[in-house]
Amino acid sequence: MLSPERWKQVESLFDELLDQPSAQREQWLQDRCGDDQQLRSELLQLLRASNDTSGYLEQPAAVEAAELVADSLSDPLVGTTIGAYRLKSQIGRGGMGVVYDASREDGQYEQDVVIKLLRVGIDDEAGRSRFRRERQILAQLQHENVARLLDGGVAPDGRPYIVMELVDGERIDIWCDERKATVRERVELFLQVVDAVHYAQRNLVVHRDLKPSNVLVTGEGQVKLLDFGIAKMLDEDESAATQHILMTPEYASPEQVRGEPITVASDVYQLGVLLYELLTGFLPYDLKSRSAFDVSRAVCETDPAHPSRAITGQSDPDSGVDAQAVLLSRRTSSASLRRALSGDLDRILLKALQKDPARRYLSPRDFGEDLRRHLDGRPVEARAGDAGYRTRRFLRRNWIPVSAAGTSLILLLGFGFFHTQRVAAERDRAQSEARQKQEVADFLVDLFKASDGTRVDGQTVTAAELLDRALDRVDSDGRTPEAEARMLLAVGKAGIKLGLFESTRPALQRSYEISKEVYGDQSRD
Repeated sequence: MLSPERWKQVESLFDELLDQPSAQREQWLQDRCGDDQQLRSELLQLLRASNDTSGYLEQPAAVEAAELVADSLSDPLVGTTIGAYRLKSQIGRGGMGVVYDASREDGQYEQDVVIKLLRVGIDDEAGRSRFRRERQILAQLQHENVARLLDGGVAPDGRPYIVMELVDGERIDIWCDERKATVRERVELFLQVVDAVHYAQRNLVVHRDLKPSNVLVTGEGQVKLLDFGIAKMLDEDESAATQHILMTPEYASPEQVRGEPITVASDVYQLGVLLYELLTGFLPYDLKSRSAFDVSRAVCETDPAHPSRAITGQSDPDSGVDAQAVLLSRRTSSASLRRALSGDLDRILLKALQKDPARRYLSPRDFGEDLRRHLDGRPVEARAGDAGYRTRRFLRRNWIPVSAAGTSLILLLGFGFFHTQRVAAERDRAQSEARQKQEVADFLVDLFKASDGTRVDGQTVTAAELLDRALDRVDSDGRTPEAEARMLLAVGKAGIKLGLFESTRPALQRSYEISKEVYGDQSRD
């Protein structure tokens, strides 16, 4: 087992070795190790494990290589005490610090915690300044979705450390996949991340390193945002915060890659990358390598694919993503996933991933509000200006009242049409009856005019003769059946009043038969 002094020497030299050009590393090893073959062997072992990762993006040491140190060499700090805390195991390494699982053992009370200790090799004034800034940032953030700062101090070797709450959780992407979370469930969980980032920005803090490993989710589904190691205060001097290019290339914003000033828009972009991966299983673009050229071209020049087109159902050997596993972990098919992502989520994510910061959402809160509009079925701002889309959204969101209103309108129109038709029918009936009555009246008037009252050719006309003449005239005038029936009825009633019952019977019988044929035997007519 290495002594603490030897450990510090190996770790410091390894950082220097990674900074050397590949062609000069052999000469550097000869110059620095001399006759110490064990030291040379330890450094070469770490170098092989690191796969010769360039230090361009994560100065002063590559995270991938550093994470393998604990597997290659024993950590002499495990089992020792820093302040009131005993270090139990190393659980992670990053660009700035080494993270330990620890417990409080000063007899005051028991508590499991996480301790982050500044790494050997960057414990210069600049490194200490960044570490103190992280501690100060955490001290002012008190939010349910941000891991809490509990304590802090200086280790015996002079390196600063911070003590944080131990979050019993998993990375957000693993948490979602293991529970086969649907697209909607993933968006709802992601909104907790948005709330945490928005809260930090309200306190003038930009995180700058939003990625799945920095977002844990507890068993109860509560998000905890971690690692503000490269965060910056919005009111701090940008030059002091960018002495080294600190970033994770897969999640870095274009302005981070270009070394430009960082604003809240950078966190919006990283949130977009994080959600893109949570929903599709893929990153918005493929990084062939972490070289400066490939990173710059992919992040700054390549437009991300629409999320709905990222999943095809076929595995991508280059990305290392198993498409079938992606679909299985979302309880869906490729067609269903495309439908779920097309439209609103496509537009929302592409807006968050705009290369120009001015074209993104103004803040994480605006990003989150558009996601909430999507979940509620309301029009999203990313698709503003599309009147047809807004109408469809309104109808979909209010389909029950719209359906009820439509049904009521149809019933109202139907009732109105029926009522109008009925009124028209009654009007036509009344007009027809009036015409028929007028015809009967005119018929009788003409009949008596022709008979000159009671005399025809100097002879007296009897009532029976007048009745017979009326019946003959009805049969010969060629009237409509309705008019004929009314006239026969009128003649019959006149005959009854004159007491001519037998003479009237044929007229009334004929009127009855015509009416039955025209109106039906159940009609009042």
